Amino acid sequence: MPGKDNTVARTLTWVAAALALFVGFLMVLPEPAPPPAAAESADDAAPEVDRDRVKQEAWQQTQAEPTAAPETPLIADFENGVDASFGFGWQVTSDQMQGGSSTARLSAENAALRVEGEIAPGSPFPWAGAIYFPGAQPMQPVDFSDREMLRFRARGDGRTYVVMLFGGGNNAAVPPMAPFTAHAEWSQVEIPLARFPSATPGLIGGLAFVAQPPPLGPFGFEIDDVEIR
Repeated sequence: MPGKDNTVARTLTWVAAALALFVGFLMVLPEPAPPPAAAESADDAAPEVDRDRVKQEAWQQTQAEPTAAPETPLIADFENGVDASFGFGWQVTSDQMQGGSSTARLSAENAALRVEGEIAPGSPFPWAGAIYFPGAQPMQPVDFSDREMLRFRARGDGRTYVVMLFGGGNNAAVPPMAPFTAHAEWSQVEIPLARFPSATPGLIGGLAFVAQPPPLGPFGFEIDDVEIR
């Protein structure tokens, strides 16, 4: 059955892309700056960054003891720009982390988050979009186990996008995902946390809202009033 085969192939692509996304997110933390002595001497080459150590520190962050979620269910209403009620906040994510050439831009327009860019060939698993980190540091898990629902409003170009939930501990390795469609008019999207098939879906280190092929090319969507209730 061709339809079933296409669905399976697309699901496998999403899983592979999710793994690539997680590897890329391990590099979100800033790279350590060279020591002052190296900066003062023009004759001395800057020391090489120990990227393995940076990855290890980022991975350890996902293993940190979860912090309790604030009482407010509201993550962001974008009334004051690209902001969040708590946590590290919103960042661009794309396959450039893995050598790809897809792009994304974030902006606050009319009190909503505008995510736009282009999905380009050149990476085995192209993606681009936005990611929100609820913890004080990227991928630091926050305990939302007393909540049941991710809720937000969305509109856009009519294509299907994906929400990925990055948990803590072992659950961070294979992020579950759920699709949503950004229709031309605003619509409410509700995704039960239980729909993300992980052992503890209430343990959240990051939420990514991303575009993936098909199709390649430009994309654009908006989200607003993001809550975990």
